[in-house]
Amino acid sequence: MKHVISLAMLLFALLGWVFFQPMPADGLSQGPLPSVYDPGITLNQAIKKTPDKPILLEVYVDWCGYCQKATPILNTVSKTYGDRLTFVMMNAERTDNSKILNQFRVRGYPSVYFIDTNHRLLYKIPNHYVLDSTMLAAELEGLTSQ
Repeated sequence: MKHVISLAMLLFALLGWVFFQPMPADGLSQGPLPSVYDPGITLNQAIKKTPDKPILLEVYVDWCGYCQKATPILNTVSKTYGDRLTFVMMNAERTDNSKILNQFRVRGYPSVYFIDTNHRLLYKIPNHYVLDSTMLAAELEGLTSQ
């Protein structure tokens, strides 16, 4: 029994260490995230602006370390796929976005969604794809070639 308790304590300590590590000082800003997307554009504005293109919607928050890692990757990929997709960033902390966040059932950040030209949510792109430019490009290639 003592071994089980010791093992459980060790597991909790390890999980706490893994999940509560500070962000590395690799130049990532702690302020608002930069974007090559139209700053402040809403999903409805993006639909009106480019009704014939699917949309890649990134839902983020400024304080999220993974969002800060994903945004430069999405910016780079947007340069390649910008002719086929409209890229939109949506800050989840803005109250005017709450209806869409509830509709898409956003539970974590970043969340990246592929929305077709009929404005239907087709697919949530897995986060491990979003954090890897090669995997994300392959995923977008498959989604846009259909």
